Amino acid sequence: MKLTAEMLPLNRACRGLSQNEFADYSGIPQARLSDIETGKISISDYYSGKLFLTIGKLKFDEKELKHIDDLVFDILKFPKVDGIACPELVDYNVRI
Repeated sequence: MKLTAEMLPLNRACRGLSQNEFADYSGIPQARLSDIETGKISISDYYSGKLFLTIGKLKFDEKELKHIDDLVFDILKFPKVDGIACPELVDYNVRI
């Protein structure tokens, strides 16, 4: 499974960790973790390794990671209106 920037805040939330606490676990500076989560920088092999080690330390299993991946997919596939996913707008641009 590949980690994405969108998954990281959900991973943190599952363990009740702030970005700063997650940074401490991972050994990644908080500012760099913020850049990764916001997509300012991509997840390099170096950071991917650190993130997977952190996920192991936090005892995530494949089922949890798959669930988070599914949530991210659902969140990203629907257009947003005022931050709320609106499945009914999926084909909106096609209908115009």
